[in-house]
Amino acid sequence: MNRSAHDLAMGYLTNRDRTSKEIRDYLGAKGVEEDGIAECLQYLSQAGLVDDVDYCGRYILYAMGKGRGPLRIRKELSEKGIHAELIDMGLEEHFGGESERTAARELVFKFLQQEEQGSQMSEKDIARMGRRLASRGFHSNVIYEIIDRLRSEQLQVDRD
Repeated sequence: MNRSAHDLAMGYLTNRDRTSKEIRDYLGAKGVEEDGIAECLQYLSQAGLVDDVDYCGRYILYAMGKGRGPLRIRKELSEKGIHAELIDMGLEEHFGGESERTAARELVFKFLQQEEQGSQMSEKDIARMGRRLASRGFHSNVIYEIIDRLRSEQLQVDRD
């Protein structure tokens, strides 16, 4: 094995986990030949230091904890070189069923607590909430559902 590629990759892995693509790009930028990169990646994979499947699952959990939705997570993982099939499987596992709606509702609740919003929300506040959910990567149908719910709750408060 190319010792220089190994040393470079181990240094690159010191701060955080990386995907195969990230390591491939890093070593390529450092001038390592393709054969050396392939050999290094095979070694790292066999040693359990690089595992894109495991990385994908852990990244999804990390991103969910940061309040990110499935669309944004998909984009970020794709940019890191994770294959679409792995992303689909991971997102289905973690965002299947009601979990995307639950995550979006939790984000709205958290935002409302931070804003110390009283019982009254203006249409501008509701629109801003929708934009925030969109920027976090939630599907539009989930966003519209939450916005409709906020509006209906607002109507009930106004009637009381």
